[in-house]
Amino acid sequence: RDGRARRAGWARLSDRELAALAVPLFCDSWPPPRCRRHGPGMSPTVELTVHGRATPEPGWHYCAFESKTLRGGYVEEDGEVWSESGVLVAQSRQLARFTRMPTPAS
Repeated sequence: RDGRARRAGWARLSDRELAALAVPLFCDSWPPPRCRRHGPGMSPTVELTVHGRATPEPGWHYCAFESKTLRGGYVEEDGEVWSESGVLVAQSRQLARFTRMPTPAS
């Protein structure tokens, strides 16, 4: 079904500060928002575009992702990565193939 699904949270790398080259990792590694509505599934990326808006700052980054449409097995996802101080670091747009995981038989 159509309708907004959103997933967000704070993230950082465990062994170093976030560098500009690692920002696409943040944009591609979050569980898809659709899993909240449709259950767990596989969601391999078909296409990912990341627009860098500012240099990442030290510390945590707030990552927010939203999907509006799941149609024909494809889902789009819009994302934002923000620094702790409120600076928009990146925006992303992703197209992924969504396949729901089968429910175990009881």
